[in-house]
Parts: sequence; C-alpha cells; structure tokens
Amino acid sequence: MANATSNKWEMERNELIDLIPAYALGALEAEERVAVEALLKVDAEARRELAVYQDITDVLAMSVPARPAPAYLGDDLRRRLAAERPVTPSIIQRQPVRRFNTWAAFLAAAAVVALVIAVTLLLNRPDPGAQLYGLIVAQAGFHQIVIEGANDVRGDLVVSPDGREAVIRLEQVPQLEDNHTLQLWLIDAEGAHSGGLFPVSDPQRIYYVVVPLEKAASQYAAFGMSVEPEGGSPLVTAPSTEPIFAVSAKI
Repeated sequence: MANATSNKWEMERNELIDLIPAYALGALEAEERVAVEALLKVDAEARRELAVYQDITDVLAMSVPARPAPAYLGDDLRRRLAAERPVTPSIIQRQPVRRFNTWAAFLAAAAVVALVIAVTLLLNRPDPGAQLYGLIVAQAGFHQIVIEGANDVRGDLVVSPDGREAVIRLEQVPQLEDNHTLQLWLIDAEGAHSGGLFPVSDPQRIYYVVVPLEKAASQYAAFGMSVEPEGGSPLVTAPSTEPIFAVSAKI
C-alpha cells in the first residue's frame, strides 16, 4: 500500500513539475496554480526548476521597451474574451491536471514573447531624420532657414556648422492623391537633381527629410519639393509641378 501511495504521489508530482514552465509565464488556471504553489512549498527541486524558467522569462520581459498599448487594443481584447468565455456549468467538476511537453510549451511561449519584442522594437524604431535633426540643432553655429510654402506647408531647413549635413522638417504637408508622392530637388549650377521620393501617409505628421548632400550645402542654389507621380517626375531632371516650397541654400 505504501508503494502504491508513493507511486501515485510521484506521478502527481511529475505532472505538477511539467506545469512549472506555464506557471512561470502566468498561463495556468487557478486550480492548477494553487496545486503548483503547494508543491513549491515542500519541494526544493521544483523551486530550482521554477527559478530556471523565471530567469528566462525575466530576460525576455526586460528586452521589451515600455510602450503603452493603444486603447482600442484593450477594448478589442475584452470583447473577444467576453465572446469566447464558456458558460459556467451548475456543477463544477475537477479537471485532470494537464500534461505539458515541458520544453515545447515553454519554447512556444518564448516564441510569442520574441514576436512581441520584434513588433515593439519595430514600432519604437527611431526616425533617422528626426535623430539627425536633433544632432544638428544641438551644435553651436548650426544654420536654420524657415520654410513657408504653398497650402500652409511650413517647417525649416537645418544645416550643420560645416555644411555637410542637412535635414528638412515639414509640417502640414499636402494630402496627396492616390499614386502620388513628394520628390525632393537639389538645385545647383548644373540644374535640378532628384533627392529622392517621400510618400505621405498622414498629412498631420511632422516629416523629417535628410538632404542627400554630395557637397557642402552652400554650394547648392536651392532646395525644393514637388508633388509627383509615385515613380517620380516624368521630366526626370526637373519637377513636373510647381514646388510646394523652395528655399535658398545660401547660408
């Protein structure tokens, strides 16, 4: 009888240890959580097992920069949970303890956390134009030219003290028609040169455009931007529409 009792306890203990990865992730139901916590109080090996998984989950959690979730995501999640919540039966029966493939369950959960990290890092990725703008204006002796263009377009052009780096900051950019984009132009003695295409997704945003200088900014006559078809100006070497702004590069 003693051996049978011992074997039964060992089986239940093994099942509870299999639940430790899910416990570390906070993924157990209340009854299972209570059972695992009872084992942890009396079983040193179970506590060591938990410590290993907690170390891993702590590393994953610390890898994610803090970013509040949009409010609509919380509302949507609550609606989904309400729709999927099962009806509670009048008589609640004790469910058998679930068996986990320990590492498969933990690695699957870790993969989900890694995906969250990747998405969060993508959302938090800094705008290189905004970063360079900040670096330029932090330098003593930087140059700034105010931009006042058509249709309330406004902003400024900032140039580093040595004239080798420049960023255009734009507000109130126009709402573009489908299949259209903004195109930057750098104008010098040889004519106009395309500085790249810049799609506009939200006219209310502030846009930072790094000017691709091939020489000092003062060696250009002007910088400007026009609205063009999505592939760029059909004229190739000149804008096909009136620029939404143009500023002198003489500083």
